[in-house]
Amino acid sequence: VYTLLVLSDGKTLMAGTGIRGELYRSTDKGVTWIRLEHTPKGVKSAQENKFEMKDMVSRIYNLLETADGMILAGTGNKTGDVFQLDQEDEWALTIKDHQSIVVWGLLQTPDGTLWAGTGSYGGDILKFKP
Repeated sequence: VYTLLVLSDGKTLMAGTGIRGELYRSTDKGVTWIRLEHTPKGVKSAQENKFEMKDMVSRIYNLLETADGMILAGTGNKTGDVFQLDQEDEWALTIKDHQSIVVWGLLQTPDGTLWAGTGSYGGDILKFKP
């Protein structure tokens, strides 16, 4: 387990893991856990071969619940991107980086701006205004 998140309802917990980038949810304050069926899928650009290959994200390094209740996952090791979890527990690529292999940090400022800190091969701080 790389990251834990308590949602704003105070009873739902989420855990992001490594190896397969799985996400677990508990709706009873951690007594029982359910693995979500879908994992984020990323695209990593293989620059030397000039093609893109689809890879499964190998780790969820951090989770963030935004002010409007959206769940974001910062991923890494295969792609350093940010994914959004929707109501059907499906993932959508939200912030594409592809320059780094890890999104180390996620935060949202009171004005709604999202920040992502990336690293390992050219780290950067990415800013996204909703």
